[in-house]
Amino acid sequence: MSNIEEKMKEMMEQKMKERWSRVAEVHNYLNTPAINAVLALVDFYLNSVRLENDTVPKEKIEFNQGKIDAFLDIKEAIEIGVPNVDNFPKIF
Repeated sequence: MSNIEEKMKEMMEQKMKERWSRVAEVHNYLNTPAINAVLALVDFYLNSVRLENDTVPKEKIEFNQGKIDAFLDIKEAIEIGVPNVDNFPKIF
């Protein structure tokens, strides 16, 4: 692996660690009014997209599935968190 590739790998790992560190920080505030409001908002958007899927063409349903997946990822990250960022798997 070249020096540039090694630097890129280190930068990507650091960015991933920072992102998951933020998730862990938000998770620490679970069951507070602010986080409960965020989770309620995520649930609202999830239900809205699911309801929209009842009346839209197939192409839009496929697009909406990406939204649903993203909202579920956000909800899961907040509710479950990341137990130990140092043990997060390497991306390369």
